[in-house]
Amino acid sequence: MIDCEYNKSFLQKELKRLQNEILKTQPGYLRLRLKIKSIVLKSVIKSLGDKIEHCGWKLSKDSRFCAFHDPNAIKGKPDQRLVKELERWIREKNEDESVERIAAIGFNVPIIRLKNYTFTKPVTFALTKFRKAELPIAIFNKEADFQGAEFKNADFSDARFEKADFSGATFGKANFQGAEFKEVNFQGAEFEEVDFSDTR
Repeated sequence: MIDCEYNKSFLQKELKRLQNEILKTQPGYLRLRLKIKSIVLKSVIKSLGDKIEHCGWKLSKDSRFCAFHDPNAIKGKPDQRLVKELERWIREKNEDESVERIAAIGFNVPIIRLKNYTFTKPVTFALTKFRKAELPIAIFNKEADFQGAEFKNADFSDARFEKADFSGATFGKANFQGAEFKEVNFQGAEFEEVDFSDTR
């Protein structure tokens, strides 16, 4: 496995940076958002810090991160190798009986397209940044953890969630039209443009 700096220690340093930024920020909306981010980050470190997974290649040889965690993955034209590898990785984990949870923590996802796909295992996309997430009619049979995730464009129309956690998530454009939630948490989430019509 190649070296990747995105790990529990990396997240702990990021938490310390956030806490220092909070101290320097005047009370108000920005400080509130920073506090929410730090709360989510602390929760992820505590419960998932040792479950961070990586891939075996890099987008560039000079990168400090594996391809899944490389911040450049969501800039410019999407790397089709990465798009295909992410989807292959998710499907493989979902079908592997020895895997208890799909742990895509802190990934940088240019595009994910899993229309009408069924997640049979708990899945974690905590702290993951999605430029485009196309998951219409997806079925999440177990827990779906999107704590602190960032979505520029997300389509969850007609998706079904057994138990979903979007606490502290941020959304640019989001479509949840017709989605069904048995249990959901949007505490501290932020939306620019969202459609929740016909959700239940």
